[in-house]
Amino acid sequence: MEILIIGLIIVALMAYTSTKIKRAAREAFEAETVSGDGYSIAKSDGYMLPARDDNSPVDLEIVSKEFGGGECSKRRQASLTLTVSDGSDIAAIRKEMRRQLTEITEDELLKDSQKTTLAMTGDRELDGCPVRIFMRCFAHDAKIYRFEAAATLDDIEDHEENIKTMLDSVIIF
Repeated sequence: MEILIIGLIIVALMAYTSTKIKRAAREAFEAETVSGDGYSIAKSDGYMLPARDDNSPVDLEIVSKEFGGGECSKRRQASLTLTVSDGSDIAAIRKEMRRQLTEITEDELLKDSQKTTLAMTGDRELDGCPVRIFMRCFAHDAKIYRFEAAATLDDIEDHEENIKTMLDSVIIF
């Protein structure tokens, strides 16, 4: 009889833990606004912020749930990263991106009294996987905020609208 009671307690604890884990996983993929030092971005539903260590070369990373197929099976279907650096030379970044991208479909430089913005879109290969790159770069207060999203070309239809929405939601302050 004691074994039955202990067994029921263990099953109840397992069910409770499983429910908590499922809820946390579901919440990780819900839409939310993410803010950092000098920026904010609205993360779309269906994307998550993976755990990062302090030695990460990026200041922010947002990824899709799904991995790509075929030669892209080791990378997420879509990802967005932010790198913040000192400086204001967007022209050098533009030159670098023009060299890296093929079939550039967007290349726009905008200046206002607050900041300079570079928007570029084009295709390239990352680790043998063909992707479309969506880049928004902001120069503000002697810092460069470089948001770069990549979506596998096979899955671009599933992510292009969400990527554009996230990039359009960026606020630099």
